[in-house]
Amino acid sequence: MNTHYTLQVNNDSLQSGDFCIFQTMPEINIANIVSLAWLSKAASPTTKLLFQWQTDLDFVWTNATTAQSGATVSACQSWPATTIKNNKVELDKVNGAYGFTNQTTSDSPGNLIIEQRPNVLANEISVGIGMGGKATFAVPSQPNMQIMMSPKPNYWLCFGSFKQGESVDVASISKYACKLDFKTTTNMAVSFGVNNCWIIG
Repeated sequence: MNTHYTLQVNNDSLQSGDFCIFQTMPEINIANIVSLAWLSKAASPTTKLLFQWQTDLDFVWTNATTAQSGATVSACQSWPATTIKNNKVELDKVNGAYGFTNQTTSDSPGNLIIEQRPNVLANEISVGIGMGGKATFAVPSQPNMQIMMSPKPNYWLCFGSFKQGESVDVASISKYACKLDFKTTTNMAVSFGVNNCWIIG
């Protein structure tokens, strides 16, 4: 069952910028995974923002490649999935067009699996997973390669200059980010204070 979350963000700092939510990296069987600015909104000082989302997972692919500097990833195709049922899909290129096909339930619950067919070209597109139709993680395409991800839907909030869908350096920004702990609630309020610190509640 999907959960609905609400996050109110107050910009009490003296800066204008972008508030960005990104997710904790999933377990994955291959390298080159990129974490994406999943949700992002601009805010001037004294601005209040509202983020809302549900935890419905997706398979996604996009024409942008994560190898491109400054590239932003916006899903060209998004198919609903869960980690229990309909958790496996094939990606193929037929008559010059990419598309998902043959969605099934695998014998590996807890994972989302993408089988890339022989017609898929290396590094031509990005493929990965998302939430709510927006990409969260992506890797460059590769023919005859299986991608297996085990999502960990934990959320982090950061402030800076972000475009929704662009790659983020998790190692660099995590030390300045605010972990959003929804363990006992589905509604949170966070302020970015005048001293550029996070205040929860």
